[in-house]
Amino acid sequence: MDRLNFLLVTLAERLFRPAHNVRLQILEAQIWFLRSRIEAGRVVPSPEEKHELLRLGALLDHGVVDVMHIVQPETYRTWLHSSR
Repeated sequence: MDRLNFLLVTLAERLFRPAHNVRLQILEAQIWFLRSRIEAGRVVPSPEEKHELLRLGALLDHGVVDVMHIVQPETYRTWLHSSR
């Protein structure tokens, strides 16, 4: 029974992964489009936004280099070290 469950979970993961990846790519593209329209060329998150990014980053064990697009990963790391 465990093997059957494993196979079902693996199959479900493979079926949904491509759609999930495309959804993330669409979100990332939108971020890049919006950032290109900002005259200042940079976004300064509010303290609440910073806190939310740190909270979400913690769910990824702060491995956010490939997904952090609103601020530079170095900025994120600075926030992380200053919040401890």
